[in-house]
Amino acid sequence: MSRALIRHGGLLDIGKFVSRYGYNADPAQVMISADTIYAMEKNRYSSYLNSYNCFVLLRHGGNRFEASDQKLLWRSFCGEIDSFYRRFSALASSDFTVAPSPVFFESPPKTSILSDILGVELEYGDRQCFCSFQNLNSLDSTSALRLYLEHTKASKSPARFEPIAIGIKMVSPSSAAIACIQPLLEESSQMYQGFNYEKLLEIAKRSQTSGPDPMRKEVKGLLEVLAGNRLLTPRLAKLDRWLLLTADHVASATDDDT
Repeated sequence: MSRALIRHGGLLDIGKFVSRYGYNADPAQVMISADTIYAMEKNRYSSYLNSYNCFVLLRHGGNRFEASDQKLLWRSFCGEIDSFYRRFSALASSDFTVAPSPVFFESPPKTSILSDILGVELEYGDRQCFCSFQNLNSLDSTSALRLYLEHTKASKSPARFEPIAIGIKMVSPSSAAIACIQPLLEESSQMYQGFNYEKLLEIAKRSQTSGPDPMRKEVKGLLEVLAGNRLLTPRLAKLDRWLLLTADHVASATDDDT
């Protein structure tokens, strides 16, 4: 169970550094080409896209903070979400396998590299965004993601970060949650085209069944939260059929800039 921030290929626990790739030489004496650095970072991002089937891009809810201050607020937000998951696990019943807290990148990811790997544009203006990765595999992980997104929307804290995009890997054979989501989206929106608030809520309503089905009920709740966060603009990436749902106001602002 990992509750950590990712820092340059190593791990940064809340309040504690753990370097996986320690190096004691004088950095000024080490010459690494830009192509090598790009390849290393691309490999690192690829490993997370391979290991996880869901990621969330977030940015701070206000404009008045400098980049360095936003990093401090992001650290606070990560601790807040970690504590939230811990409280959630304490409330869970004994037969409930609680999903681990997301893995957070300490610094804003290089969206140009993620865009290159996924084969879809992830540039959202000049404001930096932050990132978390998690697995969406089971009932508990679906519940945890729903509550995570609900928490970001309801938070009044200065360390409030709003989700601007969520990626879901639709090629995830072992995921009961995605197996439930995929046919609903494909059947209801013709391969994810033309979402809007009403349509996504309608898809959520269709996920209800006459009999008890906890997973479909939880998927319904997740789709409703996605609609509530206005994550309504869909794009299908080339890599592993990653579905990107972007906040409509961010997508329209990006379109206006192009």
